[in-house]
Amino acid sequence: MGHRLDALAESHPIERSLASYIKKFACSNAKTEDLWAVLEDESGEPVKMLMNSWTKQKGYPVVYAKVNNGNLQLEQTQFLSSGCEGNGQWIVPITLCCGSYASQKKFLLKTKSEKLDVPELFNPENQKISGSVWIKFNVDQTSFYRVKYDDELAAGLRRAIEANQLSPTDRFGVLDDSFALCMACKQTLSSLLSLMAAFSEEDEYTVLSQMITISYKVISTAADATPELLADIKQFLINLLWHSAEYVLLHYFG
Repeated sequence: MGHRLDALAESHPIERSLASYIKKFACSNAKTEDLWAVLEDESGEPVKMLMNSWTKQKGYPVVYAKVNNGNLQLEQTQFLSSGCEGNGQWIVPITLCCGSYASQKKFLLKTKSEKLDVPELFNPENQKISGSVWIKFNVDQTSFYRVKYDDELAAGLRRAIEANQLSPTDRFGVLDDSFALCMACKQTLSSLLSLMAAFSEEDEYTVLSQMITISYKVISTAADATPELLADIKQFLINLLWHSAEYVLLHYFG
């Protein structure tokens, strides 16, 4: 729950709110709702509603991000690994960075959908995404939600990964989200493989380990779903992991 509360820290230090809570209830019993009430009073944010949205219902959200007429359109739905549609709705602590980690934004997604103005993402002449700019949601994977990027935003992330502009944690997060969405039939296998191709120079252990795990699961799935493509998919994955295998052999066994 701490990461959810971190979304409030930018506007009001949580430590100050906790100090007020301890002082107020120093000589009496307190319930969880009392803590939410103090945090809400101190921060001016809907803390009780936020925390209830995460503790009173099952699952977690997937946030769809797409470009729409020079704006970013965000929409949340309940993530279900079965691929079914759920009715859950959360107050989602959104963090994002645009083009670099020096350019970050934080806000609460309180509704089912919302438009977001990110002028630095777009070319002012034609309102299209600038070729060298990318956007990453859930910076450092600090909150519990998946992100589904549209094709244009996903292409920018692939370029950022190839240029080693994302941290290992964020590379892992992009990969893990894409795989989970693919397994839930919310994203195509070709989209997942296209993203994986951007990791051909990967040498970070946690990311590489996830690549290998996903590769095994992709092969297992393809063997049942598209057996006619299995040989090609295997060769693609071998070629993809070849550089990383050489790196490991050289640096750990050479």
